[in-house]
Amino acid sequence: MIPCIFSKSDGRILEPLTCSVPVSLITVCGKPVIEYTADILKKSGFSRMIVSTAHKNEAVQDYFSRNPPHKISVGYDTSDISDDETVLLINADTFYSMSFENSFRFHKNKKADMTVITKSVNDCRENRAVFTGNDKKILSFQDNPTYMDCVSSADTGIYIVSARIFRIIENSDGISDILLNRLISEGFSIYANECIGYFRNIDSVKNYIKCQNDVLCGTVTADINGHRTLDGSIIHGSYDLKKASVAEPLCIGNNVSASTGTVIDNLSVIGNNVTIGRNSSVHNSVIMDGAYIGDRVTCTNAVICRNAVLLNSCSVYDGCIIGEEAVVGENTTIRNNAGVWNYKNTGSNKNICFPLRYGHSSEIKINEYGISGETNAVITAHTAVSAGMSLGGRNKSLVIGYAPENNSAYAMALAASGGTMSAGGTVWNIGECLPCEMDFAVRNLCAD
Repeated sequence: MIPCIFSKSDGRILEPLTCSVPVSLITVCGKPVIEYTADILKKSGFSRMIVSTAHKNEAVQDYFSRNPPHKISVGYDTSDISDDETVLLINADTFYSMSFENSFRFHKNKKADMTVITKSVNDCRENRAVFTGNDKKILSFQDNPTYMDCVSSADTGIYIVSARIFRIIENSDGISDILLNRLISEGFSIYANECIGYFRNIDSVKNYIKCQNDVLCGTVTADINGHRTLDGSIIHGSYDLKKASVAEPLCIGNNVSASTGTVIDNLSVIGNNVTIGRNSSVHNSVIMDGAYIGDRVTCTNAVICRNAVLLNSCSVYDGCIIGEEAVVGENTTIRNNAGVWNYKNTGSNKNICFPLRYGHSSEIKINEYGISGETNAVITAHTAVSAGMSLGGRNKSLVIGYAPENNSAYAMALAASGGTMSAGGTVWNIGECLPCEMDFAVRNLCAD
């Protein structure tokens, strides 16, 4: 059996954190996720593993060339997997600590094509639900089930598969419930085996921060880099926090300093070479290497990437990610899971509720008078619905079209149509079209 850390993701998970690194190289308490995985595989007796990620796999190769793992070799060519080999397939965004020995025996005894490692959870709405029969044979899968459809068995993102199944997955768009249900319909024998242990999918800021919390609190058994103190804190080097108010446990990197009046709450993670100014507050957040936090800054349940700058009196709230070398201006507030992409500058005195990806500032105002402000942000379904409602509320007649063979554009068009009609406006939805066709429709339909 050979383990393979696998992902077909294009890197949009946790953007902008994953714009420059794959999810397997983001750190949990100062240590990359893939190193935790390698440690567990070594303890399970494996001497080699394969890494195959669609997004920035070369970054993983570069990392291991500079930091070769001890007692386990790393390969990157899936053609090394022979046709008669069994594969332990691990999603790159799965953070876990569990033993698979019983699952290996279960898979062999059942003569299964695929065994899904499951975990009993209280609420699987954020996971993939696994529906099984009495013999543990899987009947169906469902991603992000509703409360009414919930079961206690969740897919951990770890699978034992035959080489044939692996090739099917490798040539697909990823391990989705659609693919897994298709495999069941095609007659493959797929079983579920529950493991005792810990897992969490790092597919959101909430889950990423929760992984840090669980390592600090000892909820997950993991080998850490650095020194763990008696109160549970993880220390990676020297620091100067004498003037600050600090609650433990937390993770502190090397060469960290904080000025008078600053409060660093427990479960926060502070990287190397971080400077925090006066009277600032860091609560349950991840501050990465080289970041600068100015005076009177509030950072709550957020991720601040490498070398980012938060200037005086700004605030970053729940679910927000500030990208590498981005600058959040003075008196600027960022909330509602908005992110600031790498190298962007928000400008001062802004109130940002949408992701800032393009340009250097973002402030969109949508009201009964229409749309105003700068529109250089990522357009989401919420934005499209709000825009449609604004135009519909002014008794506008709207022509909507979308780019051919673009599912995202189609979804945005539906959202804008729904918003317009809900406010009493008229919609001419011309479907897939080219820009010249859109211009023709607007002129001849006398719409906006």
